[in-house]
Amino acid sequence: MDYQLINIFGLSIDIIGVVILFFFGLHAELRSEDGSFVKKGSSSISEKEISKNKAYNKRVKFMSKFGLILIIFGFCIQITSSILSMSSIN
Repeated sequence: MDYQLINIFGLSIDIIGVVILFFFGLHAELRSEDGSFVKKGSSSISEKEISKNKAYNKRVKFMSKFGLILIIFGFCIQITSSILSMSSIN
């Protein structure tokens, strides 16, 4: 078994996870509980915009968790590959 290929696969999953987190990382200070944008001096927001923001927040939270899971999974693959390659040497 080629452990370097497994390691590269894990690293690729890590990179995909990082890119997802880069684009979908939720900035907590920009959103309020109801999904609306928090801006200084902002006036009331329509229900349609609040609903739209809630849907966007839900998607961003899912993608950010998915990205984090990919990073952890890729890291586990890399560790497993390293352990297996070390045990095959001994």
